[in-house]
Amino acid sequence: MYTTHDDAWRNYCIQFLARLYPRLEEKEQAQVRQLFQDALQERQKSFSGTALIALKNFADRPEFDRAEIGNAAMTLLRAPDTLPYIKATALQVAAILGQPEAPVVARQWLATPGTEITLRISAIATLGQRGVPGDLAILKPLTRSGDTRIVTAARAAVAKLDPATLAKKAK
Repeated sequence: MYTTHDDAWRNYCIQFLARLYPRLEEKEQAQVRQLFQDALQERQKSFSGTALIALKNFADRPEFDRAEIGNAAMTLLRAPDTLPYIKATALQVAAILGQPEAPVVARQWLATPGTEITLRISAIATLGQRGVPGDLAILKPLTRSGDTRIVTAARAAVAKLDPATLAKKAK
């Protein structure tokens, strides 16, 4: 049975292997890729989020499939047993990799009352990154939220989407 220390150590090892990966021999790289794939299945611990970040960072390497990594992020998003903070990471990875469903999920999370704050912030950031000008109707009211975390995220997202804000910055 794993203890918290074992989990923290394992998570650290996944992070370290991601940094070490480019210097490994081909056989060892194949083992690390398998380890990342195995970690993606563990949605009740942080391993899947850590592995997903590592995979995202390697998405442009020839031995990795960018679309497959994006699909893995979407799978984590859809799985009901994925922990919320891992879903927040998965949404960010999906958005970065250009998954077309990422803004759709973000809008759903923002429209659902009671969505956890971590998911709301991730959704706001996703709309700032991959949203359309029409999303300003969702984001602008959030800039007046009573929660500083939401306000900060919403202001950043609005600044990215609002052409007027972008024009002011260019001057």
